[in-house]
Amino acid sequence: MKYRAEITTKEQLSAALTISVFEYIYTPLEFLGAKTLEKQRIIAVPPVFIGGSEPLITKELQKLKKEGFKGVLAHTLGHIELIKNAGLSAHGGFRLNITNSISQKQYEEIGLTDGIFSLELPFKSMKHIKRGISMGVMAYGYLPLMITRRCPVRDDKLCGKPGCTALTDRLGNRLQTYCRHSEAEVLNPVPLVLSDKIAEIPADFCVFRFSTGENVTQKPAHEKFTRGLYNKKVK
Repeated sequence: MKYRAEITTKEQLSAALTISVFEYIYTPLEFLGAKTLEKQRIIAVPPVFIGGSEPLITKELQKLKKEGFKGVLAHTLGHIELIKNAGLSAHGGFRLNITNSISQKQYEEIGLTDGIFSLELPFKSMKHIKRGISMGVMAYGYLPLMITRRCPVRDDKLCGKPGCTALTDRLGNRLQTYCRHSEAEVLNPVPLVLSDKIAEIPADFCVFRFSTGENVTQKPAHEKFTRGLYNKKVK
């Protein structure tokens, strides 16, 4: 099993680069530049919403290519084309919703270097998927419940406040938001934790997603957590 980290702050990037076990580190592209260390271990993360800003994102990707970066995360089919046209490798994210052998094969033929299984795909189903490229699983993190174009805390614009927790659900849970570019993620109030179940994961690599305020070098302790939908029964 191989391991990857997804970070949300520059401080987390510096810390993650000191951890040799992380094969790759998924990093917001706005944190990257010519002076970034170990570019071969970085997978740049563009905004999810790029409609209307394709020319700008293309320039950013071309700049990354010139600076020596190799890989970029693809959230959608549209991302894959932009990434490949910039001469970079496209790594598939969980939003591509890869749930079966057919979709995996199609993405492989389109040109994905590797991918991440859908968050809704049970382990039992993963075991039966034929794959020609490496496939991973999100194994830790406060994963998004939804993504919006406006921050739900400040309806007029993105709040830009890391770890904002001004939302409360019907059960009294405090929800963090993660704002960047033209989008805001509303995060699950409890983290997905599979770090103690690695041996049971039928994938080639695991991704640990660290939210704003988390220390990458310390083992997090959580009283409440979820296993996600990975163990649901297949009908």
